[in-house]
Amino acid sequence: MTYDAREPKRKVAVFDLDGTLIDSGAKLKADVVGAMARLGINITPEEAGGDWYKLAGRYEISREQFDKSFDQRKTWKQSLQDGEVPIFPETYECLERLARNETRLALLSKSIPEYTHQKLDFFDLK
Repeated sequence: MTYDAREPKRKVAVFDLDGTLIDSGAKLKADVVGAMARLGINITPEEAGGDWYKLAGRYEISREQFDKSFDQRKTWKQSLQDGEVPIFPETYECLERLARNETRLALLSKSIPEYTHQKLDFFDLK
């Protein structure tokens, strides 16, 4: 493929989903707080940020124990339906403005694809 400098340049904007377009941080912290509570440890949401395995290790909880407890959390779909994962107020306006300016939009995420699709569908971001 060759590049021709005379061709019009295309504008592209690439977004992360979680923490950029939607506010998923509170759900994730609540999931960690819940996982630790099921293991008999009470922590604050502020303590739930960062490395979850390191946090569990401070209480002598193995990765396996933490994962088993964490897997009992509410699903993304249920949390979305319950209004626990809001979209940032500027998201739709920003995306619409970029689309009007013929900017191609793309999304990158390290989230599990199934969860990403649930979030995109719920907020009609496809």
